[in-house]
Amino acid sequence: MTTSLARITVLTNPLSGHGNAPHATERAVARFQQQGLDVCAIVGTDSDHARRLVREALDAGTDALVVVGGDGVISLALQELAQGEVPLGIVPAGTGNDHAREFALPTNDPEAAAAVIVGGRTETIDLGHITDRSGAVKWFGTVMAAGFDSLVSDRTNRMRWPHGRMRYNVAMVAELSKLRLLPFRLAFDDGPEITTDLTLAAFG
Repeated sequence: MTTSLARITVLTNPLSGHGNAPHATERAVARFQQQGLDVCAIVGTDSDHARRLVREALDAGTDALVVVGGDGVISLALQELAQGEVPLGIVPAGTGNDHAREFALPTNDPEAAAAVIVGGRTETIDLGHITDRSGAVKWFGTVMAAGFDSLVSDRTNRMRWPHGRMRYNVAMVAELSKLRLLPFRLAFDDGPEITTDLTLAAFG
């Protein structure tokens, strides 16, 4: 399906890619404006502020929400866009860029990613969701991992050195040194609940 775009909202995570995301935004926005699109650029001071800005943009009306950054800012956007009609565009500028790779989007080339968005081709995709004990729902687009993988991600997000993918590797080694089984309760397709100890559970 092709979507006609006139006005888009661009959300940037300024910390993505070790601070390179704002530069990627400048390059992508320039391409959007060359194509005659009306661009509203937003940057949140934190995730709550960014979500509020996204909600305001959706309420005001936008043809698409474009995120510049990594999987973290995409996750934030999914919380507001899930089950809605406004499409999500991605200009990859993160460390892992799992979503961008899943959809074969150009990485390290903001102009090329912007060109994909300008093309206007949209696709409806499945999302997963997690409901926590309080009843709050969290949507995810590629993989939800619990256990070792999430411990590595948490440690990675708290580290300031090294930069790039090496940070994941260092965090992984640190967590491997403390590797342990964790208690899980799992149920599939309304089947019986399984109580077991696992290192990692991942759902895609």
